[in-house]
Amino acid sequence: MTTPSILLLDLLHDFIHPDQNLLIKGLTQDSRAVSPGDLFIAVPGLQVDGRNFVAQAVSKGAAAIMYENGDGFQIPAEWSNYSIPIIGYSGLNAIISLIAARFYQNPTQQMTVIGVTGTNGKTSVSQIIAQALTIKGRRCAVMGTLGQGFLPNLQPTGYTTPDSVNLQKQLAGCRQQGADSVSMEVSSHSLCQDRVSGVDFDIAVFTNLTRDHLDYHKTMEAYGAAKAKLFQFPSLQACIYNADDDFGRVLLEKHSSSSKSFAYSVNPHIKIKNSLVHAQYVRPEAKGFQIHLNTPWGSGEFHLPLLGRFNISNALAVITVLGALAIPLSECLSLAEHFQPVKGRMHAISSNGSPLVIVDYAHTPDALEQVLTSLREHRPRQLWCVFGCGGNRDRGKRPQMGMIAAKYSDHILLTNDNPRNESPKLIIAEIKQGIPAKACLQILPDRLTAIRAAINQAGPEDIVLIAGKGHENEQIIGDQVVPFSDIDTVKLILSTL
Repeated sequence: MTTPSILLLDLLHDFIHPDQNLLIKGLTQDSRAVSPGDLFIAVPGLQVDGRNFVAQAVSKGAAAIMYENGDGFQIPAEWSNYSIPIIGYSGLNAIISLIAARFYQNPTQQMTVIGVTGTNGKTSVSQIIAQALTIKGRRCAVMGTLGQGFLPNLQPTGYTTPDSVNLQKQLAGCRQQGADSVSMEVSSHSLCQDRVSGVDFDIAVFTNLTRDHLDYHKTMEAYGAAKAKLFQFPSLQACIYNADDDFGRVLLEKHSSSSKSFAYSVNPHIKIKNSLVHAQYVRPEAKGFQIHLNTPWGSGEFHLPLLGRFNISNALAVITVLGALAIPLSECLSLAEHFQPVKGRMHAISSNGSPLVIVDYAHTPDALEQVLTSLREHRPRQLWCVFGCGGNRDRGKRPQMGMIAAKYSDHILLTNDNPRNESPKLIIAEIKQGIPAKACLQILPDRLTAIRAAINQAGPEDIVLIAGKGHENEQIIGDQVVPFSDIDTVKLILSTL
């Protein structure tokens, strides 16, 4: 990637007037990544405070420092010894994305940018949008939980939405590689922390709002308010809402008079005024669904080759995006017949004489319920559910997920799922609080053992759901990151049967 450079005065002219002017060759929020000539941006974070690493940044050749000074931070005495500009700014987080966008020459102004937010479905919707636009001949990049770049060769990043600087850097890299479009997941954290404020979104999509991340947001109201921020960007040309979701309807009602608003629904009885992409008829089939649609652009029928009723909603979101991009409905439906499942999302693995195994990322109460009810539609003889809950995360959802697993599964195997620094026994005990005593329950903390037990005990007409980790390739236990893939584990076990 070609790295730009810019004078400090030009970089900051809308925000502050520095005393010195010099050439800035790079930006970073990570002192470990500083190169000579960089502007190091130091802000307090959830875990560490970047201002404590200014000395390291200076020692590595930072040309200037910009830091948050609106929270009573006491400037260390040694800062007075540095000969480079050290610039304080109150509310720095709010402008880092704008500064980074300017440094990288505003890459999103040169591309069509589609942002997808919601508790569940972000990854599937954003990836399938990229699939469809790529088939259409567009050069569409994707950014999110599974990585960033161009399908199918995504570069892992380890997060849904990167920090403000890396986000703009990655967007600029996509543009330099010929991207004309970007489909990106937008997390609630990134919206709260203004990491995407320098992105010019053209289309925003809301999938749903269910319980998650309350360890961070504290209340569902705050969580919803964070999601709603995506629909306030002045650059938006279309806003797309799931009308089957309670909060989706709240957002839709707020923007009901806007010609930019679109909605999608699988509810046959829904009646709304907005431009609606509506699945009026759905017929489950062995390998997907036959769907009849009414849309603002006409009506039509198509076969959706994806398992899981929630994927109908995801597909409607994608079709609405394509329609908003002025792609004719006939082409939209043709594209929908080629939608492919996303890694770790209703990922089906099977072999002769063995149960059908589904690996899915479901790690919230709503997502687990949707996956289990969808699998019930395929009428397994017995439905097995292997899952756990992450440590150092929202504890309130644990008994809820236990209750849901007991309601829809014939067999439950509780196991570890990234316990982090919490006691695995405590996590499992809290999940168990929601499981009735009469449930068929096994507790096997070792995840490999639990997966093997479920597959070995299940019959060939059964379905085994391995929930919670999906695409992930590691297990976090204490401070250790251990290689572990549900998908690879299932394939290995099935190969030995």
